[in-house]
Amino acid sequence: MRYWLKVLGWPNPEHYAGLHFDQAVARIDFPTGAGEPGMHIGDIVIVYGQGIVNILYVAQVTRQAYQANAAELAAEPWRHNYIWSVDGDNLYPQFGLNWHQYALDPFQLVDEYHRLAPGVPVTQAGNQGLGAINQGNDRIVLRPAFALFVIGQVAALN
Repeated sequence: MRYWLKVLGWPNPEHYAGLHFDQAVARIDFPTGAGEPGMHIGDIVIVYGQGIVNILYVAQVTRQAYQANAAELAAEPWRHNYIWSVDGDNLYPQFGLNWHQYALDPFQLVDEYHRLAPGVPVTQAGNQGLGAINQGNDRIVLRPAFALFVIGQVAALN
């Protein structure tokens, strides 16, 4: 099992107004150019909003990566830019309903984590921060200890 941080790529904060992420099953979409997501059944995905930098929900992958079919592409033309998806169980739907009240910023959580565990990397690649997600990556693999710290913050608010 791996832990992921995935950005939901709406840079304009207004896109998030009134959105709730309390559905039991979450469909997580990926940019077409990024290729197959690399997530597997059982992986945990922490999703945050790009323009607001708040954690929106946490899901556990229940369906292997799949591509949008012809009917979906016809009904939702935007899917041509986000052809890959995985499905996952929303682990904290109450948090997803009220995410806007909590302002859990993953970058600030890195700072909090480092107060408890100075110098400990937060990404599987060994990075001290989440900068890779700001440099064109729409997802990164987190170290389990940091991911569980973040998930603990979410669970406490659920």
